[in-house]
Amino acid sequence: MKMKRIEQPTHPYSVFVEDPLPTAFVTVYDPTLSAIAEPSYSGRVTFRIIGDADRIRAAFQALSDDHPIGARSLIDAIKKLRTEMFRVKAAGQGVPRG
Repeated sequence: MKMKRIEQPTHPYSVFVEDPLPTAFVTVYDPTLSAIAEPSYSGRVTFRIIGDADRIRAAFQALSDDHPIGARSLIDAIKKLRTEMFRVKAAGQGVPRG
């Protein structure tokens, strides 16, 4: 039996953003990027955007260039991120303070 090799991203990369709006934009602009809500040392929830470094840069450049995207897709992405944000807060997943 021949096994198919699964391709991994050549440059896995993470960027942390505190605002869910640009996070939602980049995940709608490039669906290969993913976002995870995580607690930060400041006690706030941050979003880790994960993907190829060049694709993340391109998505933020598209945001800066005011690239049009679908409003419904953006609203759905914002709702999903807000749900994640409140899930992290409700779980009390705070970062220990020294």
